Amino acid sequence: MAILVFYRRLASRSVAKTFHTCTTILMVLTLVVTAAFILSLTVSCNPINSYWNRVDPEWRKYHSFKCGNDGLMILALNTLWIIIDLAMALLPVNLVWNLQMPRSHKVSLSALFSLAFLPSVAASCRSWALYRLWFHDWDITCKACAATNVLQR
Repeated sequence: MAILVFYRRLASRSVAKTFHTCTTILMVLTLVVTAAFILSLTVSCNPINSYWNRVDPEWRKYHSFKCGNDGLMILALNTLWIIIDLAMALLPVNLVWNLQMPRSHKVSLSALFSLAFLPSVAASCRSWALYRLWFHDWDITCKACAATNVLQR
């Protein structure tokens, strides 16, 4: 959200209205996805308090509950975050290349703004790891140790 506010301030008077519209849409989308993430995990279990209490074996003995697939919800929301991050990274590209400055400055500024792709890369790696964890292998400790050993060689 802070990046989008920065984009709006950066281009407050000199940019086309479509840039402001895009930043507004992304701001609203960010708020909606955040609310959806919190709400979906909170109400994924019936009754709601079973989301926190289901890990307690004593509580499970005396209560019946039904919960949704947390892994699927987290992966879906993470995918939405990746899309939003990519849109935020691509948003200033047209703005930079339409500036009246030397081409070398435009390339430098584009390289700086290209750092905005790093969160998308990190989120993609997180999605892959969560997919493996939730749907293939729950033994994340063993897999992480194996990956660490490979990296150390």
